[in-house]
Amino acid sequence: QLSTCLNGLIASLLPAIEDESSEFYHRTLKVLDQLSQAVGKVQFFRGIWRALLQGKEIRRPAVHYLLSRLPPRMGSDNPLLAEYISDRPLVVRALVRALSEDNLLALRYVLELLNAHFPLHLCLFRPAEMEELTCAAL
Repeated sequence: QLSTCLNGLIASLLPAIEDESSEFYHRTLKVLDQLSQAVGKVQFFRGIWRALLQGKEIRRPAVHYLLSRLPPRMGSDNPLLAEYISDRPLVVRALVRALSEDNLLALRYVLELLNAHFPLHLCLFRPAEMEELTCAAL
């Protein structure tokens, strides 16, 4: 039942994890994790990637959530890869949009996400997708 409102629900919760010192930070992380379990990781992380596309206000907390929840350096043979980046075109569009960010702190988070979880040498993306990401990063 949550799938119809999932994107809006994720977008409304993400701003609460922007400030780690906030009284709502840990509770909101817990709610997001429970939501992930309730709808399944594939659908939940599609919602997170869509949040990156939606707007600048939720981009930084979305990247922050991804940094804290994605397994480090997922290889192309990693079975978890399908759960976290099941829709590659969506992931690439979201990362390219996030790389166009004007806010330097948000851009730093996106570059950290790429470096920590999607290193170039692991070949997680197709050559055309890699080219698009590389051009956006420059």
